[in-house]
Amino acid sequence: MVDIVARVVARYKQADKWKNLPKGWTEESVKKFWGSLTGEAKHKVTACMRKLDGSGIDDPGAFCASLADKMEPGWRSQ
Repeated sequence: MVDIVARVVARYKQADKWKNLPKGWTEESVKKFWGSLTGEAKHKVTACMRKLDGSGIDDPGAFCASLADKMEPGWRSQ
């Protein structure tokens, strides 16, 4: 049970990072950014990770998962 709670808390902390957007970013620009990383891919997080591979982002998996939490709520349970 503790493990499940820890995972849920960690997931919401990741999504929380997208609540305060960088200066100049809007909800619409985040949506466009997500679309540019995922396109029409069925597995959007995987597509995002592949696109960001070698980009200098320390953990593309965590970055893409947190962005997916914002843009595709519920994707983890699908």
